[in-house]
Amino acid sequence: MTSKSYQTRHCKLRKMLWTVSPAVLVIISIGFTAPTEALNQGHRRHRLHHGEEQRISPKRHGREINIPPQFQSYVADNRGGDGFSFTPIQPEEKSMHQNLHKPDFVDCGSYRPSIPEGEPVDTPVIQVKALDQDPPESGGTVTYSIVSGNEMLADFAVDEHTGWISTRKIFDRDEPAKEKEVYVTVQASDNGNPRLDAVCTLKVKITDINDNTAQFLLSRRFNQGSYVPEHEYNPHLDKYEYKESMPQDLALGQVVMRISATDIDDGNNGTVVYACEPHPQNPNDVEFFDISSASGEITLKKRIGNQQKFQLRIVASDLGVPPNSAITDLSIVVAEPSQRPPEFINPPTLIHLDEYIYNLSVPVATLSARSNADDELVFFELVNGQTQPTNKEAIFTLETEGRNTAHIKLDRQLDYESTTRYTLTIRAQNKYNLAAETLLTVMVNDKNDEKPYFTEVTTGTVLENEPIGTSVMRVRAIDTDGTAPNNEVTYHLKSDEEDNFSIDAISGEIKTRKMFDREEKDTYQVIVYAKDGAPSVKLNNGQPNERPQTLKIVIADKNDNGPVFVRDLYEAEMSEDADLNRVVVEVRAKDADTASVLQYTITEGNIDDAFAIRSTSTSGVITVKNKLDFESIRQYELTVRVSDSVHEAKTKVKIYIQNVNDEPPKFEPMNSNTTIVEEFIPSDCIFRVKAYDPDIGDRTVPQNISYFILTGKEHFSVGPDDGCVKVIKPLDREDKPFYQMVVGASDEWGLAPTKLDFYKELIVNLIDINDNAPVLSSQNPVVWNENQPRGPITQLDATDADSPENGPPFTFSIDPKADMKIKELFSIEGKTLKANKDDFDREEVKQYVVPIAISDSGRERKTGTSYLTVIIGDQNDNDMQDGESRIFVYKYKERNPFPIGRVYVKDPDDWDLPDKTFTLTTSNSHFTVDSDTGYINMKSTAEPSDHVLTFKVEDSRWGSTVNAKVTVTVKEITDEAVDNSGSIRFMGTTKEQFIKVDRTTGLSKKDKLQRELARIFEVPIENVDVFTVGNSPSISDMNFFDVRYSVHNSPYWKAEKLNGKLAESKDLLEKHLELNIVMIGIDECLKEKHFCESSCSNTLAKSDIPLKIFTNETSFVGVHAFVQPVCNCSSFQPPNNCLPNPCLNNGICTSGGGLDGFKCECDAPFDGPRCEITSIALDGVGFAWFPSLTVCNDSSLQVEFMASKSGLIFYNGPIYQSSVTDFMSLELRDGKPMLLMDYGTGVSRLEIEHSPMLADGLSHKVHITWNPSAISMRVDECRKNEPTCYRTARPTGTNSQLNVNGPFQLGGISFDPKRLQNSMKWSQIPSKEFFQGCIANLTFNGEYVNLGNPSYSTLNVTTCDSPIAGVIKATLGVDYNFIIILLICILVLILLVLAIVFYRKKRNYEEVKGELGDDVRENIINYSDEGGGEGDQTGYDLSVLMKPANGPTYNGDKIPMESLQPVGRIPDNGDGPDISSFLHGNKQKVDNDPDGLPYDDVRNYAYEGDGNSIGSLSSLASGTSEDNDLNFDYLPTFGPRFKKLADMYGGGQSSDDESYTGPPPEAWC
Repeated sequence: MTSKSYQTRHCKLRKMLWTVSPAVLVIISIGFTAPTEALNQGHRRHRLHHGEEQRISPKRHGREINIPPQFQSYVADNRGGDGFSFTPIQPEEKSMHQNLHKPDFVDCGSYRPSIPEGEPVDTPVIQVKALDQDPPESGGTVTYSIVSGNEMLADFAVDEHTGWISTRKIFDRDEPAKEKEVYVTVQASDNGNPRLDAVCTLKVKITDINDNTAQFLLSRRFNQGSYVPEHEYNPHLDKYEYKESMPQDLALGQVVMRISATDIDDGNNGTVVYACEPHPQNPNDVEFFDISSASGEITLKKRIGNQQKFQLRIVASDLGVPPNSAITDLSIVVAEPSQRPPEFINPPTLIHLDEYIYNLSVPVATLSARSNADDELVFFELVNGQTQPTNKEAIFTLETEGRNTAHIKLDRQLDYESTTRYTLTIRAQNKYNLAAETLLTVMVNDKNDEKPYFTEVTTGTVLENEPIGTSVMRVRAIDTDGTAPNNEVTYHLKSDEEDNFSIDAISGEIKTRKMFDREEKDTYQVIVYAKDGAPSVKLNNGQPNERPQTLKIVIADKNDNGPVFVRDLYEAEMSEDADLNRVVVEVRAKDADTASVLQYTITEGNIDDAFAIRSTSTSGVITVKNKLDFESIRQYELTVRVSDSVHEAKTKVKIYIQNVNDEPPKFEPMNSNTTIVEEFIPSDCIFRVKAYDPDIGDRTVPQNISYFILTGKEHFSVGPDDGCVKVIKPLDREDKPFYQMVVGASDEWGLAPTKLDFYKELIVNLIDINDNAPVLSSQNPVVWNENQPRGPITQLDATDADSPENGPPFTFSIDPKADMKIKELFSIEGKTLKANKDDFDREEVKQYVVPIAISDSGRERKTGTSYLTVIIGDQNDNDMQDGESRIFVYKYKERNPFPIGRVYVKDPDDWDLPDKTFTLTTSNSHFTVDSDTGYINMKSTAEPSDHVLTFKVEDSRWGSTVNAKVTVTVKEITDEAVDNSGSIRFMGTTKEQFIKVDRTTGLSKKDKLQRELARIFEVPIENVDVFTVGNSPSISDMNFFDVRYSVHNSPYWKAEKLNGKLAESKDLLEKHLELNIVMIGIDECLKEKHFCESSCSNTLAKSDIPLKIFTNETSFVGVHAFVQPVCNCSSFQPPNNCLPNPCLNNGICTSGGGLDGFKCECDAPFDGPRCEITSIALDGVGFAWFPSLTVCNDSSLQVEFMASKSGLIFYNGPIYQSSVTDFMSLELRDGKPMLLMDYGTGVSRLEIEHSPMLADGLSHKVHITWNPSAISMRVDECRKNEPTCYRTARPTGTNSQLNVNGPFQLGGISFDPKRLQNSMKWSQIPSKEFFQGCIANLTFNGEYVNLGNPSYSTLNVTTCDSPIAGVIKATLGVDYNFIIILLICILVLILLVLAIVFYRKKRNYEEVKGELGDDVRENIINYSDEGGGEGDQTGYDLSVLMKPANGPTYNGDKIPMESLQPVGRIPDNGDGPDISSFLHGNKQKVDNDPDGLPYDDVRNYAYEGDGNSIGSLSSLASGTSEDNDLNFDYLPTFGPRFKKLADMYGGGQSSDDESYTGPPPEAWC
């Protein structure tokens, strides 16, 4: 290397290694110990795709060559030795983040990847590596991808981080795929801005594996065998048998035949060797023959003697490791000695053919053979192999000429790229079936018939202002021709692009020829041509094949311009209660550079980190980061900086904080405890609370505070202005030793939507007074047996709810007010109750109630009376008599035998069961009896019917036997009936008395209830079931009992309908039953906080254990179903894996997804999340009922509606007079929303006075929330505290829950609310006006109400998308006067259309009728083409036939008979009817009628009756004197309507001649 050359390369290398950052000191030292060798190796980095080394030009990426201005202060301070270093002077403290370098593949040209065929998907192939000199965070991180038109169809995949290339398919090197080499292009992309790319195309060689078995070459006339040795590996599962002949005198060493097999594998895997093995049937035959392992020729080794047939087994194996083998059987038949096989005459063994351009009509080879038989006839055959080189696809064909000549021809053109060599086997056979074979090798010559094709790289990028010679991209084109120079590709650009770019003809690398400016032009379209190195056989013009490729070269931006703010000052206002992350203002800056990423930061004025700024692609968004406080800081002045990592700019932002009511009131310090005497109401304040508003700041001015009681308002009140807390109800220490209350204070007088509340807890302790009398606590009741002598009965004890000083010891005595008989029978000594009489008799009195006076020892003694029940125990001192009873059983679900009642006999004793024995005497397998207890057990097999049972009862004490008769009535009840049942709670009697039959009427109260229900609901009595009668588990008082009933008229009516309709007849029902109804529709949550402190819902508890009521003569067995309170807010519980199916209306549930972990697939019109119908159209005259709302501590209800006038949207509350007055209603009053809600202690009214008109025909939404302390209503999507769409209020009175009973009524109410206003003490009542419009998306606590399935409705339930709803929608927002005018216009239009139709039909009638003088003999009407003849219904008038030719004018009445003249065949005046003129005139009318289409239309119609011998009417025109057999004299008898016909064809008498008496022919009778 010369000194100059060394110095030049030294400088280039030095420039390539210039990667120092301006902010740091980097010393680079490079030693050159072997410069020549090192530099020569550096030039071997890239190679052509065929393996040749390519010329390399060092890549120059802008900054690598020209030292930027900020680096020009670096000077070389070490110029000696083999290395050099740099020392920075005054480095600029600025970070550079622009992408300055493209990725560069390391030794792309040297990659030589290969992979064996058949490898599985995801097999690693090779790891590529590309480097980028930029920092990792701004361009130095490289990711990889496959360049392909369709990524899903690519053969390879690349790991985007590691560069490992792996397969995405299984490659097959052999036929038919022939995937011997595959190209893959990998793109390396950096993470800079702009993103820069590099590509590398690799040729992956597919290497061969031994995966194929040799295939024998067989003649078409050979038969397949079926034997495949099990120990041989043969994937083709076929074995072919060779059959050959040879002369008996064949000389030793002569060739008998040739075996040929091919293997499509490569190398040794495809090299076939042959061997001969003994055949299983004739193992000794192998001794007579030898086989050449290389050629497969079989020669005679031993004289054959007289044996006529030989069998051998031939094995063809490849040389792979391990080898694969194929087997075939060979049968050799011995011919006569004089017979010889044919001989080929100088056959060709090798020929060369060009691909693509051969003339198919010219033979490629000709063969001749001697038959060696007595004739010269030779049979030639081209034996095709199982591979392409052995003519598998019959590219070569054989044609015979004459008796002993054959030509080999091409069937289609050869393709060198597919197969380069063919081995053809030609077989010749004479008539002795002796054959000879010869091989012909065809070498295919490669021709330039393939065009180069480009890889998928079509886009390149280069930075603007880069120096000339900067590399842009590298293109790659591949020519699939097999040999050079046909496959040598060179590149050139379109001539008009050479001013901007250049391309290396060999490598395809494109470089710049000028410095580009992105602002001048940012995209160039470049056309590159790839051509091969030889004249094309396709073009026939001496030019090589060439293919163009259009490339897109993008000029990437550099950061050479600074950002500029649009404004110097930004101003904004923000409320101090603004939510975090709320947008305050956006600041914007512009930058002429597209690649610049602008980052916004707040540098000054951000006190307490109150704000944050977020950079977006278009602006800097300032948001609230921390809570703002007007009282602390009222204005912020921020400095905002924008930077593109090189340049920056600043602007000012002023933010003014607006004061809002964000500080709740605060209570002044005070004592929160006090003590008063229980049951005493002080007249003065027990507390006086005082609060102030921190927002006002000055506590000397009015604070605008309003006070209220949050909890405890049932016992306390507070002055809203002065904070004076008073007791309003006596406090009972026995209920609570102390009472708590929570007092609230609201600022802004508690009236503004923005008001805030604050709370304080106060405690009132109580001093006990002796206000409770003692109560009996000893055993109650007690038993005292009859016939027993007097004595002590029991010891007495008591408890007192007062404190101990007002309690024991207690004094007991018989109440002085007790009945004298009680005083005579019982007495008290100390704490002992005694019996003063001997021999009590239970048959006289079964029990006594003894009033006992108990006094405590308090300061003021308190005496109370308790009642002790003394039961007289029974003894068996009476004999029994026959008895009869009835048992009614509701059979509910299948179960084991269970008791339904007891056998009844008349016996005054009732404790004598141990002395009795019971026996069933009726043969009934469905019932059994317990012999000891007398209980009757019913099996589940008992059918619904009346079962009459008889029993024998024996009494061992008396030794007597009696009979008992029991009638059991069984009726089935289903789950559907129970689930849809109504309920009533009665008081005033017991459940036993309710089922007991009245002897005077023969009916029980249960029977009467069933009859009343059938009357009220207007159904047959058998459709009513009263299946539950019993005491509720939730109530201890036995005087209350519950009844459940169901009514069905296919299907069962729902509970809301039953209870609602029954409530309308409550008073009448009480009168007929002589019972008090406590509740219709049992709701255990109706009494506030009775069972639950907050949320409460009802659940129907059903049990398989029957409910039994036993009396002597009547027993009842029903369903054990009672309402139980559950202390939670009733809501939908998501299922587990869709079990049970939560989807309604046959929806299909799919697990996963959705808010509740499942999704429902629903059919139309079920559009709710659980396949509910979410809308309902209301016609303004009806309503719909749905289940009542449950009690929830925090509740929300949302409804959407569309209406054009005011009306009630919904109501939920009582529909009959009840002790519970809670209700809720929403209505449009004067087009504005009004909410009424009563917690039971007063109506709260929420009305948005400034609300926009909602009855405008548009869709609106109302969202209602309520809890113990507040009620709110929001319209549409407005923000809280906006007075035009939001309203809140506190519940009125002391109650804190909405406890509603009765159906949820939508669209109207079923009763007059004025009827209940006084009794319910409602200050406001809901509207009676029905709602007209659409209601949709009604939700309670987030759950949709299924509006398409109401419990009861008085309207036709349709969705808002139905045609009926469309009519309702059409009226929304339209003035009714306009509708009336529109209807009148439509009516006028209809009348006008009818008049036109009438006129046209009258005109058609006149045209058909013709002139009055016409002699009509036929009726000709202009028919339309389709539907011809339909006009006859109105256009054909038989009255025309009644018009005489010369008679009076027909006026529509009957023509007098005397006015008709007799007419024979010829009229008297000698003028016959002019049929020709009549027809001609009518024909002209039809022709001239523009509506009579078609004008000229000749058609041949097939009429019913065609071909009938009597179908012709020509006989009517042939009535001559010669036709004596035609007699029409009967026609006059048809009457005057057929006069014309009689005149034309009748006899000499007229039809009106009454003297005609001749009967018609028999044929017309």
